[in-house]
Amino acid sequence: MLHTSRLSKMRMRTLGTIDILVYRAADGLTEPLLYAMILFSPWAFGTTQPWSIWTMNFAGYALGLLLLPKLAIRWFKGYEPSRWGQQATAPRNLKAGGKPASARRHAGNKPIFVLAGLTVAILGYCLVSAVNARATYNPRELGFDYHSCISWLPHSFDSTRTWAAFWNYLALACAFWAAHDWLLGKSDTEARTGHGSSSSSKPPVGWLFPARLRRLLWVLCVNGGVLGAECIAQRLSGTGKLLWLVMPHIHKTALTQLGPYAYRSNGAQYLNLLWPVCLGFWWTLNRSRQRSSARESTETVQADREPTPVPMSSRHRGRHRSRRRHSHHSFKWNFWRLGFRQHAGPGLSNPAVALGGGHHVLLACAALMAAACIISTSRGAAFVAVAILVAAGVFLSVTEFLFAEHRMGDHRLHEGRVAGGGEVPSESALNVQHLSGAPAVTLTKRITTAPANGGGKRMTPVFVLVFVATSLALGLEFGWGSLQPRLGSSEIEQGMAGREATYAQARPMAADFPWYGTGPNTFATVFQLYLPPGQPYWIQLHDDWLETRITFGWVGSALIGAALLTVLWRWFRPGGIHGGRRFVILAWLALGGCMLHARFDFPFQVYSILFLFLVLCSVLSVLTRWPG
Repeated sequence: MLHTSRLSKMRMRTLGTIDILVYRAADGLTEPLLYAMILFSPWAFGTTQPWSIWTMNFAGYALGLLLLPKLAIRWFKGYEPSRWGQQATAPRNLKAGGKPASARRHAGNKPIFVLAGLTVAILGYCLVSAVNARATYNPRELGFDYHSCISWLPHSFDSTRTWAAFWNYLALACAFWAAHDWLLGKSDTEARTGHGSSSSSKPPVGWLFPARLRRLLWVLCVNGGVLGAECIAQRLSGTGKLLWLVMPHIHKTALTQLGPYAYRSNGAQYLNLLWPVCLGFWWTLNRSRQRSSARESTETVQADREPTPVPMSSRHRGRHRSRRRHSHHSFKWNFWRLGFRQHAGPGLSNPAVALGGGHHVLLACAALMAAACIISTSRGAAFVAVAILVAAGVFLSVTEFLFAEHRMGDHRLHEGRVAGGGEVPSESALNVQHLSGAPAVTLTKRITTAPANGGGKRMTPVFVLVFVATSLALGLEFGWGSLQPRLGSSEIEQGMAGREATYAQARPMAADFPWYGTGPNTFATVFQLYLPPGQPYWIQLHDDWLETRITFGWVGSALIGAALLTVLWRWFRPGGIHGGRRFVILAWLALGGCMLHARFDFPFQVYSILFLFLVLCSVLSVLTRWPG
């Protein structure tokens, strides 16, 4: 056992320049690799084939290898980069041999520690099940080779498939935590301006999400919009080839496919998981643009030094104009320096303002994805899409009117004067003073902003209603003819009767192995033992809730459920990135819709859908509600 002093010496190792360079290199490589996985997973035919699954696995392992040196440098070298949710300090004792300062742990890290422990527990559960296997399926003899095992530990009845599940889950876990760690890092501009520290509870004017989170959401949403457009075009073309390239072994007709997915429901489940998040991201950028536009009408004079009264006689008029021009240019330069007018910059840029109305592209992407879910002809996907459309439309429109009076208080007229004059400076004046780094003396003229319920704010519910109407119109125009016959009572009863018969045959599996299950990913091989000889069956149960209980048992299912609840719990804890309530609620709706899908289908057995689900969970794991 190491002595305490020896452990202290291990943490006192000198932080060198090479450590910082390695950290920044690993942090910089994480972003493009994460984007590559997001772009690759749906277009590689849903990542359902071994070649695509292992491509994603190797990318996930690479993200894990990039995360390890970052954690080591922060924990053992004491490096404290600027991160959201903690007070950033400059690296100290560089090549000096002194004890580096340890990072301050925020109270909000408690659910993150719990989530990390649950991740290790789930992976350990799968690993023990594979190592402690009770049997291995032999496909040549269509039978099982049995082994001795420790019965009170998790054990699998098909070690080959459980090992495959473990390697998949390990890669997904690496991708989840790499995305979580990367999202909490600040860009260079954000670090220089110092926003998001623990002492700051509000964002700067016209800003909501940090740069890294915005870029990630842009990649997700635009990729989803292009995917939705391709799904609609492929369906209208009537081709039976996925992406007009490959004819699948099953589901060879256009009506049974959707885009790159051979099974239409899987494609619709991916889109249904993404478009509510896209809608929430549009709402966030739209609100950010409204706030910034309101403050752009503010006429503020920033003085470099303490101002002196200037008489307005003709003799001093020229000097007054010169000072006014100097103050105006100084004010403009301060905002330019902070990056509010740079859309491409990595800092505190506001893309909604920089693009004008360009953020409405997100609304078009969400509409294409929602319409594609209806056009898919999948009854469950159409039901979930319409339900979320109605819920999101009502929720956003109603809350916009209910909180209009509350928002109006944030845009009242203020007057600020020099401190000491007896009047309290306005909040906008203090923001300008803080952002520009000017001295404590700030002169602010009357601040005039757009009415809280006027202009763009009146148009926000209109945009939402147009989005809902467009999605429904596109979906019904191009998909109702094929969907309507499948909504007949006889069709629904016939389809559900077949699935209920399969569920009835599978439930004894859960009763026979209640605690540890048959082993992760073993349903396809073990289920045949519960069927009459020669009866064909699908390798998925079409009920992920029941299949998870069968394969993981109550113990493993409890670990998975606890991890999901911990992600939701993170929102109610302090620290992290302050996110909008509407965005988070729409993200919860997306996750809830996918879990509703899972009651009658198998979205979590498809790699690309499970990966997207975990990416959204990683986004939610860094968001927290506004203080107060």
